Amino acid sequence: MERWKIKESELVLDSKWMRVRRDTCVLPSGQTVDDYYVWEGNHFVMVFGLTSDQQVVLVKQYKHGAQDFVVELPAGVIDESDDDSLAAAVRELREETGYEAETFNCLAKVFIASAKATTMAHIYLATGLELTASPQLDSQETIESFRVSLPELVEMIDAGEIRDVNSIAAAFLALRELGYLEVKSCTGQ
Repeated sequence: MERWKIKESELVLDSKWMRVRRDTCVLPSGQTVDDYYVWEGNHFVMVFGLTSDQQVVLVKQYKHGAQDFVVELPAGVIDESDDDSLAAAVRELREETGYEAETFNCLAKVFIASAKATTMAHIYLATGLELTASPQLDSQETIESFRVSLPELVEMIDAGEIRDVNSIAAAFLALRELGYLEVKSCTGQ
């Protein structure tokens, strides 16, 4: 297999929230694909935080793209002020929930939409969470944090109460790492 070759590339949107470029690509077959748009989003962290009594910390907030309130794991962009993704994970967990963790383990770095975006999510498992402060939210954020047990988390995913694909993927990886993973069969669907 061969990579596509970029014949031309033009930045068509450059804002605080995203960059979008329009590429003209040449496929290995020689065919040209015009107007292929790529979102150059910031990489971000997502934290599956577990307290010592086996409770997962979740957040609920309004997401304008979905135009709905979304339940998900604490997450946020890796800022220029962060030394690395671990520093961002520590900061985002503390800012969104007020919790700090004893340990952080990077489980994976995954593309969020590999066909159309460069953005990657750095997924962390944080254990030994302790509530140490009040959340420190940005002026544009209204976030409620709450805790659920591992069985309740799985039930929320099964019931469609957690619909954020990044949170579901992170939960899968964390539950597998913790040895708490019940695999369901999709037979008959």
